[in-house]
Amino acid sequence: MVILFLSLWKEKNKEVPEGKLVAVGTGFSAGFTSMLANAAGPIMNIYLLVMKLPKQAFIGTSAWFFLLINYVKLPLMYFGAGSINETSLKLNAMLIPAVIIGAVMGIKIVKYIPEEKFKRAVQLLVFAACIKLIVS
Repeated sequence: MVILFLSLWKEKNKEVPEGKLVAVGTGFSAGFTSMLANAAGPIMNIYLLVMKLPKQAFIGTSAWFFLLINYVKLPLMYFGAGSINETSLKLNAMLIPAVIIGAVMGIKIVKYIPEEKFKRAVQLLVFAACIKLIVS
């Protein structure tokens, strides 16, 4: 939640944070929270907003980040946490059509969302996610 408010404050400042320390710190925080609670979305979304990426680059960078981080987590979730099993794999297989439909719809819909409204929607959803994480 603090990161969201800092990003809103940072909007007034036109400088974009630079340096490896910012990127490494964000990557570490996102990886850590993703492994513990699958809660890296707000951290990455705010980081990408602060980096002032256009919506297409924002979505692409986010997709690649989570693809890679989830591949890294696979052996840890299978061998360490034991959370990947026959039941979870069956459920995931059943959800593949919904994921494909959602991805295609997202690609089509995002074209019609203006940059500023996209940015505001991400901020609102990050705020909602933060509240959900605090409450749960």
